[in-house]
Amino acid sequence: MTEFASRALAAFGAIAITASLLVSSFATAPQVHSFAGVLA
Repeated sequence: MTEFASRALAAFGAIAITASLLVSSFATAPQVHSFAGVLA
């Protein structure tokens, strides 16, 4: 259970870091946000 919890925390941390990087990149680069919007 401890190993599972540590893996879950690591995955959550990676997702949180990725999300924060995406938000910061979108905030600083509107053209990137527009390009991502076209792909989505």
